[in-house]
Amino acid sequence: MIAPVYAGAEAVPPVAPVVLPDDEAVRSMLRRMRVPTSAVDEVLAARPAPGTAAWDRLEAKHRELVTRSKPLCWGPTPTDATPVDRWLALWTFVAAVPHHLALDAARGVPEDVTWLTLGDIGDNIASRISLEGRAGFDAFWFSYHLRGRIYRLGRLQFNVGRATIDSGPDAPFVPGDPVLGVHIPMAGPLTPAACDDAFGRARDFFPRHVSDRHVPVGTCRSWLLDPVLAEYLPEDSNIVRFQRRFRLVA
Repeated sequence: MIAPVYAGAEAVPPVAPVVLPDDEAVRSMLRRMRVPTSAVDEVLAARPAPGTAAWDRLEAKHRELVTRSKPLCWGPTPTDATPVDRWLALWTFVAAVPHHLALDAARGVPEDVTWLTLGDIGDNIASRISLEGRAGFDAFWFSYHLRGRIYRLGRLQFNVGRATIDSGPDAPFVPGDPVLGVHIPMAGPLTPAACDDAFGRARDFFPRHVSDRHVPVGTCRSWLLDPVLAEYLPEDSNIVRFQRRFRLVA
């Protein structure tokens, strides 16, 4: 529905060789990323070693991640993968954190926003533990987090992009217009007050730190916007009130 577009690409720091922090520094980093304590020792035990095939893959993915040359695709991890292979994507992200911190610092992004955003990674690991009974990490779209393409602002996540669909006659945008993508992390009640706060932060944050313009339109693609939900949920439910913030388009 939206494609990312960003200002200030010249502020991207140069790519440095991969140097993984020591275990204590990684432990501190994972804690700030909200990785569950029960998973941290498992991650540390799966540290890839230089000179191995896993290290070569880490370097290749890290280079792709920080140069932002193309979409970063992660295939599914086989159920019988070794511990090193199972956590290799997370170690790639660990290697990229210093680069991302430098990028956010160049943009003037507050440090608490940076770490709140990176905490989505730990939340994903916690979700895997809850659903599957074992620690793991689905890398899928988290390369956006390490590339400064998405930010968590309170209850919601946002990214600046361009509309790729026609929203119909008398619509507020057409394909190619800048829009603000809205994403809903699993993070507790979707209360109107929390959403108001998040949208208010986004209005100030993106023109100041990420985009070179004000983006007046927000778009969201989520099962929470399915109109069927409004047929049986109370009108004052959080989901229905969230739905009313948007207009459905084909």
